[in-house]
Amino acid sequence: MHLLIDLLEQRPDIDAGEYLQINQSNEQKVRHDTDAMCQEEHFFATNAMSALAYFSKCTNSDHRLTPMTHVGKSSPSGRHLRYFCHTCSAIHCTLPLRSLDDCPIPDELFQNNILDPRDARLTQHLTREDFDYWLQQLPHDKSPGDDELTYAMWQEAPAEMKDALYQVVNQVVHNGKMPTSWEGALTTLIPKKVGEEKILESIRPICLMNTAVKIVTSVWAKRLSKSLEQQLV
Repeated sequence: MHLLIDLLEQRPDIDAGEYLQINQSNEQKVRHDTDAMCQEEHFFATNAMSALAYFSKCTNSDHRLTPMTHVGKSSPSGRHLRYFCHTCSAIHCTLPLRSLDDCPIPDELFQNNILDPRDARLTQHLTREDFDYWLQQLPHDKSPGDDELTYAMWQEAPAEMKDALYQVVNQVVHNGKMPTSWEGALTTLIPKKVGEEKILESIRPICLMNTAVKIVTSVWAKRLSKSLEQQLV
């Protein structure tokens, strides 16, 4: 594959109707073992490529871009990406990004519906009754974050452990600042179908956050929803 990319970068100009015939010998297929990584690199580069990427020299706005692996000495690993445009048949090392379109929602709509930070629905104290209610409403079939504490473990925890969680959650809800240990999340890959664990196209990433963080965010989300509903009445 990387030999094809070298050819595309150095290809001669051809007229409409002309074509190039490319052959690869069995000896080359065996010798260039680096091509085994091209599929994985193409898969991850395609999924990581921004929807705003484009070729600045291509006049057609409908860009169809394909990441390709180039093997050379210009990078520490010896491998780097090239991007092939199917519209103009050009290859580039990097892709610029188009600017985001203007927001179609008028600014007045935001200005007239700004949430009041003094709204009691947003800042009120989290009672122990509310906390126990939120805790019991949490689903049992969700994976934990890096603390390895599931919702079921919190629901079945001793009273002292629940008390400690309540104090921390209440402080975070009131102050809006989370402990440093709650920051970040784990990203893991899970297969879409059983038996396809080694097929990249059949794998999707999921983000696992600490369950205590999701308790806080669920309280915030519910309060924001109630406040917005009240403003629109």
